Amino acid sequence: SGLLKPYAKVMRRFPMYLARGNHDAVKKQQQFMSMPGPGKDLYYSFRWGNARLIAVDTNDRKGMQPGGEQYKWLDNELKACKEKWKFVFQHFPIYSAYGGKMDPRLDEERKLLEKYNVHVVFQGHMHNYDRSFPLRDNKVVEHDGVTYITASGGCGGYEWFPHPHRPWFVARQWRGEPFIGMCNVNGAKITIQFMTSKGLLFDTLSLQLDERKASDDKVAAK
Repeated sequence: SGLLKPYAKVMRRFPMYLARGNHDAVKKQQQFMSMPGPGKDLYYSFRWGNARLIAVDTNDRKGMQPGGEQYKWLDNELKACKEKWKFVFQHFPIYSAYGGKMDPRLDEERKLLEKYNVHVVFQGHMHNYDRSFPLRDNKVVEHDGVTYITASGGCGGYEWFPHPHRPWFVARQWRGEPFIGMCNVNGAKITIQFMTSKGLLFDTLSLQLDERKASDDKVAAK
C-alpha cells in the first residue's frame, strides 16, 4: 500500500500511531490501526512512560462539539489523566502560521486543552512548520500555556506562508526540504527538536514541568 512501502523499514523498528487526516476515509484509517476504546480506531489514547498521548479525529467536527461523543471522550480522558505530561496529536491545526489565526471550528477543543493543561499539541495539514508561543485564552502567556506545533514535513515543507508578517502567536516558522521531529521526555523535562533530511536543526524547544515556560535554544530559523 501507499503507507507500508515508504515506511516499511521504520515500522519494523518503531511503533507508528496515526491521526486521521482529511484524505483518510474511516475504512482506510481502520485498515492500519487497532486501538482500544470507543473511537473505533479513529481517536484513542495511550500511556508512554510518564506521558499521555491522545490522538484526536479532527474530521469529526460534529463529534468534537460539546455533547458530541468524541468531545465527551476527550473531556473524560483529560480529566482522568494521571501522567505528568499531556500531548495531543491531530491533523487539522488549532493555530497555524499558514492560516494566520485560530481556527474557530476547533475553539471548543481549544478550551478543553487549556482546561486540563495540555502541554503540547502536534498538528499537520499545512505543509510547512510553525510553533506557537505558550497560549491561553487567545493570549501569549508566561506559564501554563499550550504550545501548538504544526509539522507536516514528510510532504516536502514547501508551502508558502501567505502572510507578509509573522502572526502574533508564532514563535518559530520554517519552510524548506522535508523534515522530521523528535520529542525526548526525561522526567520533569522535555526537549523537542526538528531537523531537515540534510541534517539542519532548525528548531529546539525545552519545557519544564515546574514552570511550564518555553526555553528556546538559539538555532537556525527562517
